Amino acid sequence: VLDESQKSGWGGTVTGNGNLVLKVYFKLQYNVTISGDSHVTGAKVSDAKVDWNGSSTGTWNVAAGYSVAEVTVNGKTAAVSENKLEVKEIKEDTEIVVTTKANTDTKYSVAYYYQQADGEFTEDTTLRTGRTGTTGNKATVNEADKNTERANYVLDESQKSGWEGTITGNGNLVLKVYFK
Repeated sequence: VLDESQKSGWGGTVTGNGNLVLKVYFKLQYNVTISGDSHVTGAKVSDAKVDWNGSSTGTWNVAAGYSVAEVTVNGKTAAVSENKLEVKEIKEDTEIVVTTKANTDTKYSVAYYYQQADGEFTEDTTLRTGRTGTTGNKATVNEADKNTERANYVLDESQKSGWEGTITGNGNLVLKVYFK
């Protein structure tokens, strides 16, 4: 790439002795790219074109329920902190790749609903139970969830659709058990 910082040698006066030398300088410049898997968003580099021995910083966001598993620079594992990586002394085209892993401690809950005299179901919020699991995995109510200590109530098996769901990274999954 043309080195525009070296313009001083681009012009001069032609003299009869043939001593005029015009100098044009070129410098090495490299591309820096960043990419990630489907749980990485907003990935960008501070400088997409870097001069020889220069630096560029990659930044990214990770979806809720996921964390960084590995970051590589040209195929080699790199140490990162806070979803940011500065690559220094760049001497070749450089590719930063971010991969994620599902968190194993993502929250979800089980809610218990009881039929009222009017036929409607209301949640007993004092019984809501917090659980954790792996983002993206299926969660299901267990056998103990299907039992109640309340007299005259039995499990409403027609409401099975709320007994399982996929654990979302934002912790919003609520499994629902109904008693009538």
